[in-house]
Amino acid sequence: AGLLVFIGLRLLEWRELRKMWAISRFEALVFLATMAGIVVFDFIDGVLIGLVLALVHFAHTQRDLGVQLTGLGDLDDLDEPDEVPRLLGSNPGPQALQRPGVSVVRIQGPLFFVSHTGLEQLATRDHLPAFLVFDLAGVPLVDVTGVETLRAQVAALGARGTKVLIARASPNVLLRLERAQVPELLYGERTHPTVSSALAT
Repeated sequence: AGLLVFIGLRLLEWRELRKMWAISRFEALVFLATMAGIVVFDFIDGVLIGLVLALVHFAHTQRDLGVQLTGLGDLDDLDEPDEVPRLLGSNPGPQALQRPGVSVVRIQGPLFFVSHTGLEQLATRDHLPAFLVFDLAGVPLVDVTGVETLRAQVAALGARGTKVLIARASPNVLLRLERAQVPELLYGERTHPTVSSALAT
């Protein structure tokens, strides 16, 4: 055991470890825990220890889901400021840009088992628009829990009279939504490539 510890210490790049510690102490601790697991147990157990710690760290850092509800007057929040005025007319006035009854929900971050609770309160709001567009451009991934949460929100919003549309979902996210038959619950029973195309529906 002493020989293994000695060899392990000789294999360590202490300069690189100090750099890692300065950048991210948690990642440095994961590295040390992995190395300790390899020395004390075996290679596979050590790698598994590091993998579990890395997954815990990922879940912790991604637990906050950004959910922002905006009206069409906030054109900067749509990421398509040139398209919306075109849909509303070449010279839209302030009244046209407000378009009562239509709002956009921008979701930022992975929608999975740790972060899905950030979306659950949406359908319980006191005042909901007639049309709600989910902008999923900021969602890099979604798991089964996230899909079911989104499906439940679409159904709950529909029960309250709000028609829901989904726009800008990535191919991977869109594939999972289609497998869960989420588009069948949407207004028009399809998703949209851009927010502006959803608004034009």
